[in-house]
Amino acid sequence: MSIFRAFGQTTPSSLSPRGDARKRMPIHRGTYSFINRQSGTAMEMASDHTIVGMPPKDLDTQKWEVHPLGAGHSIRNLKYGKYLSVKSIAKEALVVPSDFPVAWQVKEVHISEENAVFHE
Repeated sequence: MSIFRAFGQTTPSSLSPRGDARKRMPIHRGTYSFINRQSGTAMEMASDHTIVGMPPKDLDTQKWEVHPLGAGHSIRNLKYGKYLSVKSIAKEALVVPSDFPVAWQVKEVHISEENAVFHE
């Protein structure tokens, strides 16, 4: 599982490691940048439409639009208009771009050691 913090137009959020107390919590509609909590790299869609981690910059390739979709949220790259999806339904499947939206489940995570709330 990737560990990310998202910074956006609304409340900051994050993807967090397993083992913390979790509950389902919707993330707000908005534009976010997802920063890896461990490496400090930003999730970016490269020109060949692969998802990579790069140093954070104010680029549209590192900005992601989050919108409600069914019981979850779609995540779409601002520059290329591609959605985050998965290559397969296997547990360790790669995150890949797609022309079609996928509903991502978002859960609130409390990390008491860091006195922080994230989203997974």
